[in-house]
Amino acid sequence: MIHLPNCPDDSGGNLADPQDASVVVPPVHPVPVVSSSLHMDKGKPKDGIIYLNDLGNKVMLDKNGRSYPVGVDKVRLRPSTRPASWDRESWSCISRIHQKEIIESYRLEDVKRLEEKGAKAPEDPAETGGSSGSGSVDPGGAASPSVSVPAALPSLLTNCIQRTKQKQSLRKIILVTH
Repeated sequence: MIHLPNCPDDSGGNLADPQDASVVVPPVHPVPVVSSSLHMDKGKPKDGIIYLNDLGNKVMLDKNGRSYPVGVDKVRLRPSTRPASWDRESWSCISRIHQKEIIESYRLEDVKRLEEKGAKAPEDPAETGGSSGSGSVDPGGAASPSVSVPAALPSLLTNCIQRTKQKQSLRKIILVTH
């Protein structure tokens, strides 16, 4: 059996409490957080180093010295039209036409929320008719009604999932027969 010097007896004692009053615990000073990334002004074009821009976002410099946003893994971040509530797999199963309908329905929901709050809704340049002073008016003089698009399209998603399951089962059958 090993006998520890701080233990008063063989029962183990409390090793957390110092037995000698002469033991002084040094104070721990907070360490300032230092960013390992430099500002993008310090970088050279296409050097492969992640820098911080004026807003504190991670960027890299291309061959012309222009900054582009990147993630921690140095992969370029691209803008996405996918709504935040949709996961990547479900969104990729839907055709581009239906994706545009979903995006438009989310945009219309945002416009309705803004109108309810009393804020002015942003104008769509396609609907305003460009720079004409008459606004978007039908030939009869009446304003065109807004088109309502369904917010969620669950049947499209379930049909896509069913098609992928069907394809997977057909592939298994083909692999078994060969």
